[in-house]
Amino acid sequence: MTINSIIAWVGFFDIGIGNGLRNKLSEALANDDLELSKTYISTTYFILFIIITSVSVVFFTVDFFFDWVSLLSISNEDAKEIQTVIRIIFVLFSIRFILNVIEIVLAAKQVPALNNLFNLSSNIVALVAIFILTKMTKGNLIYLSIAYCSAPILILSLSSYFLYSGRLSKIKPEFGLIDFKKIKSLARIGGQFFIIQVAYLVIFSTDNLIIIKILGPVDVTSYNLALRYFSLPIVLFTIVVTPFWSACTEAYIIQDYEWIKKSIKKLLVFWSLLFILIICLLINSNRFYQFWVGERIQIYYLLSMIMALYAILSTWNNLFVYFINGIGKIRLQVIISIIGMVLNIPLSIYLAKYQNLGNVGVILGTCICLCFGSILFPLQSIKILNHNDSGIWQK
Repeated sequence: MTINSIIAWVGFFDIGIGNGLRNKLSEALANDDLELSKTYISTTYFILFIIITSVSVVFFTVDFFFDWVSLLSISNEDAKEIQTVIRIIFVLFSIRFILNVIEIVLAAKQVPALNNLFNLSSNIVALVAIFILTKMTKGNLIYLSIAYCSAPILILSLSSYFLYSGRLSKIKPEFGLIDFKKIKSLARIGGQFFIIQVAYLVIFSTDNLIIIKILGPVDVTSYNLALRYFSLPIVLFTIVVTPFWSACTEAYIIQDYEWIKKSIKKLLVFWSLLFILIICLLINSNRFYQFWVGERIQIYYLLSMIMALYAILSTWNNLFVYFINGIGKIRLQVIISIIGMVLNIPLSIYLAKYQNLGNVGVILGTCICLCFGSILFPLQSIKILNHNDSGIWQK
């Protein structure tokens, strides 16, 4: 899990180009400009290829000298195998990094259900492959890594081929349509998204590293089990809210503010239902843990309480962030993200180590960083929809 969290950082090296494509492509599709749509998609594939090639050169240069043993707190006898695993995962994530463009295109086309189907299919393929490995091999981490990381590559490759040959044929990428002038257009808003991505990387993806360095692998396990349990409402909300981003881009361009307001009200009703679900999950958490892992791993109720708070704050923020992202007024979000990024690691370490809160302190630090947006994002949304936004609120 810790290695996967580290290598997953590769996905953030698109410098925001992916989200820039999502907004620009949504605008082009809203204006029924298929040629511009193809140009944006083609240019994005080219940019991401250049980025991942550059990152790969840096990675393999640094990897030769880097001390993974110290970072991951592993024994010297496991070092060689772990280093091989890290290299394999990096290469496979790099391939997936480029193939993920199809998911951005589908999001801009407002058909995220296909993306959910891709994820489900990838998980099924990975589970089948891992099951076969358990029957045919003796616990080989290298084989496990290949099986786990190759599944989404297989699904995305097949999906890209069939979609660009079929329903997305009118906007399929072409090498001749790569336009270097469009890089600036994609990077202008993409650069701001990149800052937000880096901030979220620090806030959400450093928890395992902090815990393993301060507390040890056992606390990583209990932390991730609780996180997975309370991720259910977050996943449900993400499935529902994902189309809202690109739909808001289109609605904002044609100035259909009433549709946006009605949609936000509907999402607020759905969020209220999820709030009740989260409380129910919290009440029954100990029973579920007992059924799930028995007595082998102890998960304290306080950890469940803060995880429930995290789920509440995360879904609440996303409700308004998806609207703000869709219309591209993200300057305030950039500032809030930077503040959260600066505070998160020292705050999590302070609470976990010096206040003796353990892994509870780590997720509590994340929750505190989310509180800024929980207040300011709804306020910005109200100002925008009431046409009284000015200054930082409208940038």
